[in-house]
Amino acid sequence: VHLEDAAVTLLRSRGISGTADGLGELREGERHARVQLSSASSSLNLRAEPNTQAEILAVLINGSRLVVTEEGTDGWCRVRTAVAEGYVKAEYLAFTD
Repeated sequence: VHLEDAAVTLLRSRGISGTADGLGELREGERHARVQLSSASSSLNLRAEPNTQAEILAVLINGSRLVVTEEGTDGWCRVRTAVAEGYVKAEYLAFTD
């Protein structure tokens, strides 16, 4: 196993994706977005519920592509990545379409 392959496997198992691989086709009402953080080294927690106390399902790196499946009125968005679905704060997303 090459180190690069092992790293990609680890990142994907944690829900981290900087590409569109595995996002699939957009369904009605969905939009593409990227994680947009203040620092390239920052990360964003993907939560099981729309609150900061909820379980962390994955960690998303700055620039990761995802699909916004629902935009809440409370500042949270339901999103899906190639490997997980959950919630993130809308303020950390930049819509790409």
